[in-house]
Amino acid sequence: MLGFIDPANDTYSTKMYPLDIRGVTGLSLTGGYLYAAAQPLMGSTLMVLDADTLRLESSQWLGNDVMDVHSILALGDKLYVVSTGTDEVIEYQLYGQTASDPRVIWRPDPKLPRGDWHHLTSICSVAGDLLVTAFGRKADTQEPHWSTALNGFVHNITRDTKTISDVQHPHSLRVVGDELAFCESNLGLLHVGKDQIHVGSYPRGLDASVTSLFVGISARRDMSGEYKVLRIDRANRSVESEIATDDAPLYDIAVIKEIE
Repeated sequence: MLGFIDPANDTYSTKMYPLDIRGVTGLSLTGGYLYAAAQPLMGSTLMVLDADTLRLESSQWLGNDVMDVHSILALGDKLYVVSTGTDEVIEYQLYGQTASDPRVIWRPDPKLPRGDWHHLTSICSVAGDLLVTAFGRKADTQEPHWSTALNGFVHNITRDTKTISDVQHPHSLRVVGDELAFCESNLGLLHVGKDQIHVGSYPRGLDASVTSLFVGISARRDMSGEYKVLRIDRANRSVESEIATDDAPLYDIAVIKEIE
């Protein structure tokens, strides 16, 4: 489901849509539409919502070659999809509510078979370049979870250069003003430019309004911690409020309307 926060009074509500899905793992706002990556039992589905009314306009299954989408970016006439289960960034042509003509534009290691080797987690555009976050390879490849993946990175896939290294479980890459921001989830940190803000638990999901940062906080993988969204003042980096959410993991945040 999707959750909605009204920052004017810090209220939280949810909205269900008539689709058989088990999670929403990517949001992108452009051209009057809110695009959402939804996870059915198999594959991934693109939901298209009217950004003003939040009415579901259409849904589209993205096909067999896309697995476990963790992030999407709608940019002009392109939709970029982070296919975490195949270690790929896939570009689609975007025609309003329809994505077509998929092609793989980047893989961390093309020599590896398709699979979740580096755990790609988010994508954003910075000065015309595309940047992607990833956990990096596991130290113990037999370990089923990602606790031994401690060399995460931010990679500029347009220029094929690594811009940030040695971060633990990076998520939710965003541009905030003229600064790059992301969550270092395993350490409970929010990075904004050169600043590090300790927010605790497992932060994942980030966006900014003119005055505030909104960061999602989920329980850690051992189920310790809370589920909430923090509203942080962009100027002084202090927590303005905490908005409790349902006890479910938070994946992404999108500011869809500024406070009047």
